[in-house]
Amino acid sequence: MKKSKVTCALSAVAMTLGSGVFAPAVWADGDCLPTELATEGYVANAAELEYAIQNGISEIKIANDFAIECHPSIMSDSLKIDLNGKTVEANVPWALDIEAADKTLTIEDSGEGGTIRFNDAGIWVQDGANLTINSGTVSVPEGRGRGIVFRDGVLTLAGGVVTANNGSYESNGKTFYYPTVVVLKDSGNPTVNITGGEIRATNGTALSVDGAVASMSGNKIYGGDTGIEVSGGARFAMSSGSVDASTWAVTAFGESEFIMNGGTLTATGLDSIGVSGNGVNTGTKLTLNAGTINSGDLGVYAPQIDGLTTLGKDLTINAGKCGVEVRAGSLAVNGATIAVPADAEYAFNPNGNGSTASGVAIAVAQHTTKRPINVVVNGGNFTAPVAFGESNPQHNPGEDVEKVSLSIVGGTFNATNGDPIVSSEDVTGFVAGGSYNKDLDSRYVAEGYVSAFDFVDSSYKVVNPSHMEDPNSEVDYYVDEETGEKMSYIAPVIVDYKDDYFEELYDGEHAVSVDINKELIADRKASLVVDVKDDLSGFKLNGGGKLFGVIDLKIQDRDGNEIEVEDNDLTVYIDIDEETYNELAQYDKVEVVYFNDEGDEVERLAAELKHEDDAYWVEFKTSHLSTYGIVGVDEAASPETGTMTAAGASASVAAMATAIAVGVLTSIVSFAYLVRRKD
Repeated sequence: MKKSKVTCALSAVAMTLGSGVFAPAVWADGDCLPTELATEGYVANAAELEYAIQNGISEIKIANDFAIECHPSIMSDSLKIDLNGKTVEANVPWALDIEAADKTLTIEDSGEGGTIRFNDAGIWVQDGANLTINSGTVSVPEGRGRGIVFRDGVLTLAGGVVTANNGSYESNGKTFYYPTVVVLKDSGNPTVNITGGEIRATNGTALSVDGAVASMSGNKIYGGDTGIEVSGGARFAMSSGSVDASTWAVTAFGESEFIMNGGTLTATGLDSIGVSGNGVNTGTKLTLNAGTINSGDLGVYAPQIDGLTTLGKDLTINAGKCGVEVRAGSLAVNGATIAVPADAEYAFNPNGNGSTASGVAIAVAQHTTKRPINVVVNGGNFTAPVAFGESNPQHNPGEDVEKVSLSIVGGTFNATNGDPIVSSEDVTGFVAGGSYNKDLDSRYVAEGYVSAFDFVDSSYKVVNPSHMEDPNSEVDYYVDEETGEKMSYIAPVIVDYKDDYFEELYDGEHAVSVDINKELIADRKASLVVDVKDDLSGFKLNGGGKLFGVIDLKIQDRDGNEIEVEDNDLTVYIDIDEETYNELAQYDKVEVVYFNDEGDEVERLAAELKHEDDAYWVEFKTSHLSTYGIVGVDEAASPETGTMTAAGASASVAAMATAIAVGVLTSIVSFAYLVRRKD
């Protein structure tokens, strides 16, 4: 519904500069409007302002302080007003009015303290018109108190201050205050871009967005009881800036969404809330990905039916009593940091129209609406007297409480006093992960999982002992000598691998295994790493023979760091295929050669060529892991060149020819294996 316009003769009084005393100077019905501006580009009084508007002048500066006694409507051309450090008094409501598509009123101040001061209501924008405020002050110190009403087009607040005393009205016996800036979606599609400046409310709400799309990336908003109100399907995205209010920093109603990707929200009152939904509304979304929420009482209140509240990993909540309370809908916690003081008393108190919880980081309390609740905690860091708590303060029947679903699969939980770290009145078996500074009641641990103490960081971890591939899930047990209770703990990080072995597949088929025969202290998830060298040209033999392959072998911890293996008693088994086995068998003996980093032979070790059924391997003993090559050697070979004598060559060629003829050996296969030794 459009506003009711006021029709009146334009009159104005010029304000005596510096004295605050008005001197009469009146124009009536436009009869005495000037035919031009006294000084080009400058407006000295209300008549010149009306002249500039009627004649389509696009940019003006205010020359001195003056007052407007009627509202000039900006309906044809865009206008930029530079307040130039002056004050324009508007003694009627809606003294600036824009109602033309694609036209823009821009307000800025090239001086200091430039102000447009309205005595009842401020700027009205609709029908696709635009308003931009770059600097200066728009002030409504009394009356109805709405600084800006915006119904269509684009509203840009890049700087300056919009402030109001927020006049009140009565409805159903209650007192309500008009917001400082109101954005309403009628038949148009209003868009709001807030990049700087300030919005201030003495009472009530600073910014109300109904049905529009809005973004905030800089502004400072100071609310009376509320900073930002989002309703009517609006979508408000905040990436930076700050919002301060006494009761609610942000409230969201209906099928609207508030998105927080940065910035700071602060609610300072005793019963204050940082971000709040509403229990009679359906489908409200609170998507809080990043930024900081500070509240004297409750950080996030989520009572909306079928609503979705999401807390992201870069979100921090500092709350005086409770971090987040969900009373209906879904809550997904994906990594937020939530802190509640240690002296906050853990309690759930019945409340049919508000929050119930205290002394808890994440609280679940089904509302009087008796609607389903689904909570999933995937990660985060939570510190409070009780880190996670569920209760039924409204004493809802069992069939309604059964609609509450809880799941904790990750996160770090810290209880700061004698209360339990996790508490639930109605749900059991929902914890399947996470780290805790206290042992959990076994009722809450999911089937197949245990709460086990981790000596590494002195915390309890909820783990599944059957998941041995998980380095945080290797569980052992001991019996407490005083209580006789069986206690779970996570195996120490450092273990001795004596009498153990490592095995690593390569090429998806062959394997290298290493027996550890002396003490080897390493990470419990240490593993063998095999690197086969395809290019053998850089490796030089001094002792003769044929080089079949070079392999690099090392042991790494779970973080990929190499574990030094020196002065040990190792047995190495290198798996080979049948063809390679047959070729090596043509030689008098098999040796392994240790190469240095330059690829030069350092020493030789005796090796054995073995097979069993369909398994073929080369086996040797060594004291360290290093770079090794497999070499076939004939006794008659020349030590310098590795070439065979005629007799030796004839014997080997004859043997190979026979092998090829019967199909045992089809080709000469060359491949490589490696172990790097630290020099």
